[in-house]
Amino acid sequence: MSDDITQKILQKHVERGARVTSGLVSESALCLELDDNGYPTDDSLEQIKKYKGDYQELMKEMSFLFDNYGRCELEDNIWKVATGGWSGCESVIGALKENTMFWLMCWYMSKRGGYYEFICKT
Repeated sequence: MSDDITQKILQKHVERGARVTSGLVSESALCLELDDNGYPTDDSLEQIKKYKGDYQELMKEMSFLFDNYGRCELEDNIWKVATGGWSGCESVIGALKENTMFWLMCWYMSKRGGYYEFICKT
């Protein structure tokens, strides 16, 4: 993980009220962001691809990436995701697909038109 991303993650946790006692960041720490045009940054997509940890937490953390054009909501223990056809949301789905363990463990179904369901066991 690059030093820049590490610093962003640490700052995010401090802003949430966490007490940081060392500069160590686990592989499950996330600092996801949108660029000035509302697209997920390349760093954010890389973090999703490489994420190892609680997949329920990954879904919670990344759900805001769908706020403008899609949908990512937890209903009855199923994450329901719709891309709305927007390329920014599609790139997030692409990053999730490249995270092989996530896709094998959580993917439940896909439908034509950019609709996905994920079940992430805790």
